[in-house]
Amino acid sequence: MKSKSLGLTASRMRGRTFSSTFADRPSATLSGGEQQRVRIARALAQHGSAIVLDEPTAGLDVRHEIELFALLRGLASQGRTVVLVTHNLSLAARLADRILLFSEGSLVAQGEVGTVLTSEVLSRVYDWPDDVVRHARGKGG
Repeated sequence: MKSKSLGLTASRMRGRTFSSTFADRPSATLSGGEQQRVRIARALAQHGSAIVLDEPTAGLDVRHEIELFALLRGLASQGRTVVLVTHNLSLAARLADRILLFSEGSLVAQGEVGTVLTSEVLSRVYDWPDDVVRHARGKGG
């Protein structure tokens, strides 16, 4: 998919990642979360057909975390491939189509959210009793 069809510009990506408010500040003055949002805006502005993000919510507050996942979900809905590494199973469950679950470097389960994030699988992976409560997808999903 061509970037023009998505209408994504660097300026728009800064706005969508809420990094435009500090676009003119020296990077040394940015907090860790602000720096992370700038890095995400840069990645999104590349206009590739796929985006791979490793722990993109590190350093973000809950609001920006949820907004980022909703933004990524929207991009996926527009045809962009989004590959995301995260430890935040709650947000991943809310916004992912498919999940690959790893434990100690090995793939333990893969598939749709409901087949991977089960009490049985999570209890086995984390060696801790785990209850899974299902919620309807929110605004982003």
